[in-house]
Amino acid sequence: MTDPQFIRIESAPARSGAPRARRPVSLLDPLLDRHARALRVALAVITALGALVRFHDLGAQSLWFDEIVESNIARGTLPTIIPELWQWENEMPVDYFVQHLVFRVAGFSEAAARAPAALWSTLTVPVSFGFVRA
Repeated sequence: MTDPQFIRIESAPARSGAPRARRPVSLLDPLLDRHARALRVALAVITALGALVRFHDLGAQSLWFDEIVESNIARGTLPTIIPELWQWENEMPVDYFVQHLVFRVAGFSEAAARAPAALWSTLTVPVSFGFVRA
Protein backbone atom coordinates (compact mmCIF):
# COMPACT_ATOMS: atom_id res chain seq x y z
CA MET A 1 0.00 0.00 0.00
CA THR A 2 1.35 3.42 -0.86
CA ASP A 3 1.44 6.46 1.32
CA PRO A 4 -1.48 8.73 0.31
CA GLN A 5 0.70 11.85 0.55
CA PHE A 6 3.10 10.77 -2.20
CA ILE A 7 2.36 9.73 -5.76
CA ARG A 8 5.15 8.20 -7.80
CA ILE A 9 5.26 9.46 -11.37
CA GLU A 10 6.88 7.10 -13.85
CA SER A 11 8.26 8.33 -17.13
CA ALA A 12 10.21 6.89 -20.01
CA PRO A 13 13.94 6.51 -19.33
CA ALA A 14 16.32 9.12 -20.72
CA ARG A 15 17.73 8.57 -24.19
CA SER A 16 21.10 7.51 -22.84
CA GLY A 17 19.48 4.44 -21.38
CA ALA A 18 20.20 5.41 -17.77
CA PRO A 19 17.07 5.95 -15.68
CA ARG A 20 16.57 9.47 -14.38
CA ALA A 21 16.31 10.10 -10.66
CA ARG A 22 12.70 10.57 -9.65
CA ARG A 23 11.43 12.71 -6.86
CA PRO A 24 8.20 11.80 -5.13
CA VAL A 25 5.55 14.41 -5.80
CA SER A 26 3.77 15.57 -2.70
CA LEU A 27 0.11 16.47 -2.71
CA LEU A 28 1.18 19.50 -0.65
CA ASP A 29 3.40 20.93 -3.45
CA PRO A 30 0.73 23.34 -4.80
CA LEU A 31 0.09 24.61 -1.29
CA LEU A 32 3.81 25.05 -0.63
CA ASP A 33 4.24 26.85 -3.97
CA ARG A 34 1.42 29.19 -3.03
CA HIS A 35 3.02 29.76 0.37
CA ALA A 36 6.42 30.50 -1.21
CA ARG A 37 4.80 32.91 -3.67
CA ALA A 38 3.00 34.68 -0.81
CA LEU A 39 6.29 34.99 1.07
CA ARG A 40 7.99 36.50 -1.98
CA VAL A 41 5.16 39.00 -2.45
CA ALA A 42 5.23 39.91 1.25
CA LEU A 43 9.00 40.37 1.12
CA ALA A 44 8.69 42.61 -1.95
CA VAL A 45 6.00 44.71 -0.27
CA ILE A 46 7.99 45.06 2.96
CA THR A 47 11.14 45.96 1.01
CA ALA A 48 9.20 48.55 -1.03
CA LEU A 49 7.74 50.06 2.15
CA GLY A 50 11.23 50.16 3.65
CA ALA A 51 12.54 51.93 0.55
CA LEU A 52 9.67 54.41 0.71
CA VAL A 53 10.43 55.24 4.34
CA ARG A 54 14.18 55.52 3.70
CA PHE A 55 14.04 57.57 0.48
CA HIS A 56 11.14 59.88 1.41
CA ASP A 57 12.49 63.41 2.05
CA LEU A 58 16.05 62.10 1.84
CA GLY A 59 17.49 65.56 1.23
CA ALA A 60 15.16 67.55 3.49
CA GLN A 61 17.62 67.88 6.38
CA SER A 62 21.06 69.43 6.10
CA LEU A 63 24.08 67.12 6.26
CA TRP A 64 25.60 66.06 9.55
CA PHE A 65 29.33 66.50 10.19
CA ASP A 66 30.29 62.92 9.28
CA GLU A 67 28.23 63.16 6.09
CA ILE A 68 30.00 66.42 5.19
CA VAL A 69 33.42 64.81 5.69
CA GLU A 70 32.43 61.79 3.58
CA SER A 71 30.94 64.00 0.87
CA ASN A 72 34.00 66.24 0.69
CA ILE A 73 36.30 63.24 0.35
CA ALA A 74 34.03 61.59 -2.24
CA ARG A 75 33.77 64.80 -4.31
CA GLY A 76 37.47 64.63 -5.12
CA THR A 77 38.98 62.72 -8.00
CA LEU A 78 39.29 58.95 -7.74
CA PRO A 79 43.11 58.99 -7.23
CA THR A 80 42.79 61.46 -4.34
CA ILE A 81 40.08 59.59 -2.43
CA ILE A 82 42.36 57.04 -0.75
CA PRO A 83 45.05 59.50 0.49
CA GLU A 84 42.39 61.91 1.78
CA LEU A 85 40.44 59.06 3.31
CA TRP A 86 43.45 57.81 5.22
CA GLN A 87 44.29 61.34 6.33
CA TRP A 88 40.82 62.14 7.71
CA GLU A 89 39.12 58.81 8.28
CA ASN A 90 40.38 55.31 8.89
CA GLU A 91 37.84 53.42 6.78
CA MET A 92 37.65 51.26 3.68
CA PRO A 93 37.26 53.25 0.44
CA VAL A 94 34.46 51.27 -1.26
CA ASP A 95 31.67 53.43 0.13
CA TYR A 96 33.55 56.57 -0.90
CA PHE A 97 33.97 55.26 -4.45
CA VAL A 98 30.24 54.52 -4.64
CA GLN A 99 29.51 57.98 -3.24
CA HIS A 100 31.82 59.49 -5.86
CA LEU A 101 29.91 57.70 -8.65
CA VAL A 102 26.57 58.86 -7.24
CA PHE A 103 27.81 62.46 -7.21
CA ARG A 104 28.97 62.10 -10.82
CA VAL A 105 25.56 60.76 -11.91
CA ALA A 106 23.13 62.70 -9.70
CA GLY A 107 25.12 65.82 -8.83
CA PHE A 108 26.05 67.03 -5.37
CA SER A 109 23.09 67.33 -3.00
CA GLU A 110 21.95 66.14 0.40
CA ALA A 111 19.80 63.46 -1.21
CA ALA A 112 22.69 62.22 -3.37
CA ALA A 113 24.95 62.12 -0.32
CA ARG A 114 22.49 59.92 1.56
CA ALA A 115 21.29 57.76 -1.35
CA PRO A 116 23.92 54.97 -1.08
CA ALA A 117 23.30 54.53 2.65
CA ALA A 118 19.54 54.45 2.03
CA LEU A 119 20.04 51.85 -0.69
CA TRP A 120 22.29 49.65 1.50
CA SER A 121 19.81 49.82 4.39
CA THR A 122 16.92 48.96 2.05
CA LEU A 123 18.82 45.93 0.75
CA THR A 124 19.31 44.66 4.32
CA VAL A 125 15.61 43.69 4.41
CA PRO A 126 15.74 40.92 1.77
CA VAL A 127 19.29 39.91 2.73
CA SER A 128 18.28 39.49 6.38
CA PHE A 129 15.22 37.52 5.30
CA GLY A 130 17.49 35.25 3.26
CA PHE A 131 19.75 34.64 6.24
CA VAL A 132 16.80 33.86 8.49
CA ARG A 133 15.33 31.43 5.95
CA ALA A 134 18.63 29.62 5.35
